[in-house]
This record gives sequence, C-alpha cells and structure tokens, in this order.
Amino acid sequence: ELRSALVEAAHPLGADPLLAQGTGELDLAAAARLPAVAQPATLDFGEATRRRSWHAVQTLSVRNTTGTRLSLYVGLRQHGPAAALILEPTPGRVLQIPPHGTATLSILMRLERSAQLHTRSATGLLELDTAGGVRLRIPWTVALPAAPRQLLGPVSLSKHRFRPSDSVPAVLAVDGGRVLRVDGSASDGPATVPAIAPVARFALDLWNEAGQRLGTLATLTDVLPGRYTFGITGRSPAGADLEPGNYTLRVIARPVDGTRRSVRVVHFTIGEPPPSQTPTLTAP
Repeated sequence: ELRSALVEAAHPLGADPLLAQGTGELDLAAAARLPAVAQPATLDFGEATRRRSWHAVQTLSVRNTTGTRLSLYVGLRQHGPAAALILEPTPGRVLQIPPHGTATLSILMRLERSAQLHTRSATGLLELDTAGGVRLRIPWTVALPAAPRQLLGPVSLSKHRFRPSDSVPAVLAVDGGRVLRVDGSASDGPATVPAIAPVARFALDLWNEAGQRLGTLATLTDVLPGRYTFGITGRSPAGADLEPGNYTLRVIARPVDGTRRSVRVVHFTIGEPPPSQTPTLTAP
C-alpha cells in the first residue's frame, strides 16, 4: 500500500500531461496522513473502440486506515480528449467505509458516439475527497480509436442508362480497402511500414427514386484491398426486371475495427423497353 499512498498523495505538476508527470510531485507528509488507501494506484481502461457496445470497467479497493467511519466523495477530472468519455462510478458519488473497513468502487467507461477524436490516448484523474479536504488522486488512462479512414476509392459504372440484361450488364468497378503507412516499431528499421486496412463487410444496396431501399444486390466479407467489379444486370435483388426509372446504388464498406463506415453513391437509369414488333400480314 506504500506505493498507492505515495501516488494518491502526489501533487500534479502544473499543466504537464499526466502521462509526462509520472506520479507527480511526491509529498511524504501528505501520504502519511491519508485516511484511506486505494488499490490499484492507477487505472488502465485498455483500448476503446467505436462499437456501440464498447465499455470498460475498472474496480478500486479502498481501505479506511482510521478508526472512524469515513465518507469519500468521488470526483472526476476530464479535460481535452478525456471529455469524449463517459465515466460512471458505482455504487455512486459517495463511498461510505466503516472503521478499518474496505469498500469497492467501480468505474464504468463509455465513449461518446459523436466524439471527434484527434489523439490516440486520453488521461484523467479520479479523486476521492474527505469532508476535511484531504484528497486521494488516482490517475487513469485509455487508448482511443483511430479516426475513421475512407475505405472506398472512386466508383465507376460503365454505362448509366441501360435496359435489363444478363448477357450485357453494366459493370461497376470500385476500389475497396487500403494499404496504409504506419510508424515502424523497430528503432533500427524503417520510419514507416505498410499496413493492410481490410473491409469487414462490403455491400451494394439498391434504392429507387422514391427513396425506398429495394435490398442488397451483392455482399462480400473479409475483403482485402483491391479493385472489385460487379455486373449490374438491371434486375432487383429478387431477380425481377427493374421498372423503367432512376435508381441509386450505395456502395458500403464497413471496417473491421468498428469505426465509421465508408459510402459511395452512383446513379443509373433503366430505359424503356423497345416497342413490340407486330408482324404485318398482307393479302396474296
């Protein structure tokens, strides 16, 4: 518990980032006077993702070192990138601990769905205050997801007006996935190395001019970077000929890391069928 007491009684070093401060400025006298000690001394929430279900929970064990009942008031300091995170303490904002007893405090972390992230990590402080003004500081950290990457290149359609045909379809060509340059991990290696960003699910959705989704024409999963082509026959997902009119293809690529999907749109028109040829009979 000695390490925990030293960390929790340390003073922050001005405006320096928490990760650059270490434990901060140690205060041995303040550590000796702490009425409680929390373990662990720091919290690591792992790596956040943009999946709706993502959450992380860290639990503290807080021991009352005094012979009287202790009330600790939970505070959360979040600035900069940490403001994109939602932290919820359980059992609540006040922790009641009996003399020489121990209580458990859990912190649930979630990511704001609309958060604009510009860094890959966030740090903050969990503070436990007594009514007498004594404060325990528990630093926390979490890795943030990368900014969404565009997984689709330009989309081209060989013809934008055609009639339903299995033998001569329009050809849709699209570049899916990406090869990225990321920082090299070896100190004696290259500064950047290639990394593959595949597509978890690739779909072609068909919409009519009234804004109604007619279904999915094609689906691919676990797609590596490359150029992909599809025959657009002018038929619906059920196989029927499309009625003459205007249509929209939405090309959708979902990344494997749960970040925002990439979408490309292309329009085409199904033309009127040729007029029927009625044979003319002539009298001999």
